[in-house]
Amino acid sequence: MGRGKTILLVDDTKWLRLLLQSELEDAGYSLITVGTGQKAWDILQQDAAAIDLVITDGRHPPPDGLELLQRIKAKWPNLPVILHSAFSSYQFDPDRCFPDEYIVKDPDLIRLKEAVGRQIGG
Repeated sequence: MGRGKTILLVDDTKWLRLLLQSELEDAGYSLITVGTGQKAWDILQQDAAAIDLVITDGRHPPPDGLELLQRIKAKWPNLPVILHSAFSSYQFDPDRCFPDEYIVKDPDLIRLKEAVGRQIGG
């Protein structure tokens, strides 16, 4: 399914990172997981071309998901970003939020997996 595609996953909740990593790796994607926006930014600065998709939570240690999204879109406008947040209010903030997909966290990961498939195949 996701053969050869690498996802950078940013979430400060360790158990959720592990769950998403397991589910997406089972679907054939390679995952790089981090708990802070700064670690994600450092990885992207080193080799953004190696990343096919970023999935970020809205709230995590700085920069938060919205600032990380803005930085990514300013520097790599074609790199898809999925904002995966427990807070549905972000999707209604057009001044700050322009992810390629916005998924409200749900115990059923079907919507997230479908969004990943739309963005990078699989």
